[in-house]
Amino acid sequence: MDLVRRVLRNEDFEGGYRVFKESAKVNKIPGFNDMKILVEGLVKKGKKQEAKELIATVKKRFPHNVLNAWAKVEKNLNLASDDGADSVESKVDST
Repeated sequence: MDLVRRVLRNEDFEGGYRVFKESAKVNKIPGFNDMKILVEGLVKKGKKQEAKELIATVKKRFPHNVLNAWAKVEKNLNLASDDGADSVESKVDST
């Protein structure tokens, strides 16, 4: 999705999140690398809740082979839930 890349290049992470939400409504999810940059940027800008919501949406739609990579992103950014109920690792382990 070129629009997301363009927004991310300008470090407009809030704009990137808005584009992501609109895209998700029509079942269009940008690739992992773009979403990782967006999540990291949101956290850097203090938008931790938005980052968590993005990850929750993405985890529902990405294939299982990508979930381990999301678990690493969550862990590195301290976004994993405290109880582990919605963590990627618990979903991967249960399959």
